[in-house]
Amino acid sequence: KAMHKVRLYIACSWFNPEQMRNMKRAHELLKLNPTVDWECSYRPVEHQWGDHVFGQDPREDEKWFNNKDWQFHTYYEDILGLNRSEMCLFVQCDSHEDAGQAFEMGYAKAQHKPCISALLDLSCQDHPLNLMLAVAPDRFISLDELSTFDFNHFSFEYCPAKVY
Repeated sequence: KAMHKVRLYIACSWFNPEQMRNMKRAHELLKLNPTVDWECSYRPVEHQWGDHVFGQDPREDEKWFNNKDWQFHTYYEDILGLNRSEMCLFVQCDSHEDAGQAFEMGYAKAQHKPCISALLDLSCQDHPLNLMLAVAPDRFISLDELSTFDFNHFSFEYCPAKVY
């Protein structure tokens, strides 16, 4: 019997070079995971209206962030991506909390979608997680587990991270 491949909504910050490196690493690991439908999973970074590449020129990024067409098209594309996904993965790899991810997680939980949080450091000793981001996910895994984690079969676990 063929294994079911899960359509993920893959939320990952990509607003600075460290986040970009971690996102690329997460994507490479997920491509190796036999339980992930990589082709049909939704990656917000790939659905930016206007095809602007963020993170190269802060002044140019600022223009795009303030562009109403970019704002609305990006928002509604992401909502469609959340609606079409079976489950959501939130890659949280640094101390900069992403308000967009917080919104996406709340939206996913309201739709009763399972949510997995992948952390670079499961203890979060250097940068505690906000209470809402620590309680909402159904499971926490390390970034290194993304290639082997079974998205079809997992159980709930409390957040292992330091919380504020």
